[in-house]
Amino acid sequence: MQITTPVLSEDRDCQIALNDHKQAIERAIHVMHTHLSELLTLEDLASVAYLSPTISIVSFAA
Repeated sequence: MQITTPVLSEDRDCQIALNDHKQAIERAIHVMHTHLSELLTLEDLASVAYLSPTISIVSFAA
């Protein structure tokens, strides 16, 4: 079995994707904090984070 080292551009792309995802979740959390007295739906939060509701559930569950 041969193990290959990841290509640096793939590592960079993965890091960019993780940072984008983190920013999306932080936007949703910010909205929750600034709208505590309002009823927010999963669709509301997903929209702010530019994610689908399904991905939002998975992200917050992790």
